Amino acid sequence: MCKCIFRLCVALSIAFFVGMGTFCSCFAGAQTDASDIVLSSIENPFLGVPSAVKNMYNPERFPDVQLLTQPFCLFTSQSEYNKILAGEKPDTVASHGSLWNYDADVPLIFYGKGIKEGYLGGEADLIDIAPTLAYLAGVQRPAASTGRILTEIIKPEAASWNQNQRPKVLVLVSLDQCRNDHLRTFSNAFSFLNTSIVAKGASFAQGHVSNAKTETAVSHSSVGTGTIAGLHGIVGNNVMLSDGSYPLAIDDGNAGPNNGHGDLSPRNLLVPTLADELDRRYLNKSIVISSSSYGRASIGVAGHGAYYKDGDYAYSGADKDISFITNWYSGVPYTNTDFYTLPDYLKVGSNSLVAVKDWLKAYYGLDIEHTPWSHGLTLRDRSPFSASKQAIGYPAATFPWGEKYSFSYPIVKAGQAEPDKLQSYQDYDPATTKLSDKYGETVKTPFFDLWNFDLNLMAMEYEGVGQDNIPDFVFFHLKSMDAVGHRYGVYSGEVYNYMFFADYMIQKVIGWLDRHVGKGNYTAVFFGDHGGANVTTGGQWIVNEVVKKDLEDAFGSGIVKKQGGDQFWLDQEILQHSGKTNEDVARWMEAQFKSWIIRAYTKGEVEASGQCN
Repeated sequence: MCKCIFRLCVALSIAFFVGMGTFCSCFAGAQTDASDIVLSSIENPFLGVPSAVKNMYNPERFPDVQLLTQPFCLFTSQSEYNKILAGEKPDTVASHGSLWNYDADVPLIFYGKGIKEGYLGGEADLIDIAPTLAYLAGVQRPAASTGRILTEIIKPEAASWNQNQRPKVLVLVSLDQCRNDHLRTFSNAFSFLNTSIVAKGASFAQGHVSNAKTETAVSHSSVGTGTIAGLHGIVGNNVMLSDGSYPLAIDDGNAGPNNGHGDLSPRNLLVPTLADELDRRYLNKSIVISSSSYGRASIGVAGHGAYYKDGDYAYSGADKDISFITNWYSGVPYTNTDFYTLPDYLKVGSNSLVAVKDWLKAYYGLDIEHTPWSHGLTLRDRSPFSASKQAIGYPAATFPWGEKYSFSYPIVKAGQAEPDKLQSYQDYDPATTKLSDKYGETVKTPFFDLWNFDLNLMAMEYEGVGQDNIPDFVFFHLKSMDAVGHRYGVYSGEVYNYMFFADYMIQKVIGWLDRHVGKGNYTAVFFGDHGGANVTTGGQWIVNEVVKKDLEDAFGSGIVKKQGGDQFWLDQEILQHSGKTNEDVARWMEAQFKSWIIRAYTKGEVEASGQCN
């Protein structure tokens, strides 16, 4: 991987600060100048284009101006900032999306068939997952893959395996918004992951995200395809298309009941995934199962299903894999049946318990409409996929450093009507379908993921995953860790409490695999898709509307066609009319916003620097 100057600068300027002072779970209103925590002896250490920015370059989708902000700066809306000024806690106190270590360094752990035990390596990248698993499964790496096979973690005998000796199942588990230091700081919460997976698998001191936009859609697409964002085309949770539209990268059903329900289309993902390659190699006999509460995660990993575009031979002949989202606007599993399958056992008509509130009540004794999520809440797992029926949770409510915390939140939104049980994009009728945000709070608890994991395990049982010598592929997503982190902070009591449930879910998956597939017959990968940080750690809030107004005051009304946080698409006609260029805007922004901008990179500058991967 290209070693551009930013890696050294990051290591020197902020490594000490990552994990320091971030233990406040509530908002502190005072702003500080984030420039205090970068290398003061170097006016501008980012004279070249960092590799993480280069890796984002796509000629059609890269923004006209890409910013590199100071550490711990978070973009917010004017309405959210007004809350902050009024002394209220905003809905988002932590976020991610930068190239700084707290966002870009994540856990990366391999475990199981063909993996050396107790191995600790220095550095690997998320784009290395797909080619490494492809090697173990005996299939061609995804066509656009730029990652490397992590030969240092593979047992030598894997080189001579025949088909009967390869892993029966490839399992990916994403810990969303899990920082690299979380597994150490909260080691007791991740007890099973540390003692049974890390200790008996191969892990890296620095798992790395190679893209500057460290967001869910970008990272999961890199994991699935084994390549950088500039090649797979998902350069943000939203993407700018050649027709001027700016949709969600994968319309994942989270736009709200008034703005859509999600078509779950992989059309914006430009290259094949490992799951696509398994379909091609084994003539659709590999079982592919992928789910999440966000389609941009599950589809970015699982791939295109039966999607086919004229002239796009890479996906022709593929089947409808099982890929669905657990949709909080309907409270049931949901998919697009043009490209994917939702089996009957996941449909309300065949399984009356499949809805989130019914499932949690039947198998965990949790009445989400009347019971709050609190620091002392524990549950007993009586689901069909649990061998132990053990209690889960963490009633101690004490951080590892001895500080106590407490909280209590409703699990559903009060006053919201029960939505229609919409399970397919094709069944949506905007005139008659009732959607609601009733379960919008449920996804910000551990219990939404408990439900999601169980539905994946049910699919694995029904489909007979791991019962022959053709490798199957399954993706699990601990998405609520991200939702909880955004809402309460990356070192909050809420995130810490969630981790105990997350660790149990990992234990449950491994237990199922051991019982149904057999120990040593599967290979699993556990990864963080990005980290996160609280703005209260010496950073500052950046108000989107203020930045846009200042730009329009300087360069003309309408100059900003679209802003995606640190990404700006500009109206080139307005610029040309005023005799200005993208370069003029970039240099003006560096001077105008010097308290929080380190560099503003133009599309032309990044293009000229050459792609780095």
